[in-house]
Amino acid sequence: MTATPSYEPIEINAYFRSHTHLPLWEILDKAGFWEQVCIKVNFSFCDSSSEAEAALFGGKIDLISGNHISPYALVARGKPIVSLASPTNGVSDRLVSREPLNAVAQIRGKRVIDTTILDNGGGYNHIRGNHMLYVLEAGLELGDVKWIEITEKMSSEFRAAQYEAMKAGEGDVTFVTGDTKRYEAAGFSVLQLARLPMINGPTLTTTMTALNKYDRFWRAAGARASARHSLRAHAQRRHRKDSRRS
Repeated sequence: MTATPSYEPIEINAYFRSHTHLPLWEILDKAGFWEQVCIKVNFSFCDSSSEAEAALFGGKIDLISGNHISPYALVARGKPIVSLASPTNGVSDRLVSREPLNAVAQIRGKRVIDTTILDNGGGYNHIRGNHMLYVLEAGLELGDVKWIEITEKMSSEFRAAQYEAMKAGEGDVTFVTGDTKRYEAAGFSVLQLARLPMINGPTLTTTMTALNKYDRFWRAAGARASARHSLRAHAQRRHRKDSRRS
């Protein structure tokens, strides 16, 4: 039997930016992985990218699960920030409309229910950015539609308000990520959009200082993430092969 290595205890303070990140961290915790490598991770929620980055640079936290957009600009400004993971590289949204549409180009002049571009802390709502890219990819200008901004951040509350705003007639169209069954049941038309290249899923954002200080944490987290993505990729390839046989 291989003896368990003896480690010096490490405590990591972290923010997560989306509740969709929690299952990964919860599995690692409940499986006893952190305990095996003598690491304690304290997670709390932060709904603003700029507030999370301020805490990171101020030393209040060591890690952000999320924030994969703004680090590009911060690196260009000489900030010692780094994103260590990019689990998936695409999104496939749906366009929900009051009347049937065949292409995003047909929303010219229409009211689009969405979030603001910046959240209340000054950070970017990258989901809104995705929607803007869909508009531009369709050959339209951003000013060719009327953006109806009903909230300052992407959240479960926004998704509920988004649906209610469409039902109330406050907008003509909206972009939806995920399930659209309730829209279809309410009589709205749904158009599946083409895949949009985009970083998606839980990323690991930290500073070079924390990266060097907690080397064991990053190696451990990176190994588990790499294994998970490799297994998922293998399963997807096998599923495609099995589908072709049938």
